[in-house]
Amino acid sequence: MRGGVSTGPRLATSSRVSWSTYLELIVGAPAIGAEYRTRSGKAARRVLMPKTRTHVYFEVDRAQALITILAIWGAPRGKDPAL
Repeated sequence: MRGGVSTGPRLATSSRVSWSTYLELIVGAPAIGAEYRTRSGKAARRVLMPKTRTHVYFEVDRAQALITILAIWGAPRGKDPAL
């Protein structure tokens, strides 16, 4: 899949490096991470950024070559986001 990587200006420099690295990883290998089902039953994926202990939840639309980030969620919260 093809895609770009963009980070928000409010991210700290160390977080920006981590975030950018994981976005590139997801774009390059969209089947990475664990399968996850949203509350509506849609297929999604989840990958852990261990340095920040944050999960990135995303869905892949192969027909449109599109990856959508659904949530960035702190793993220590102990519960999943309402997706």
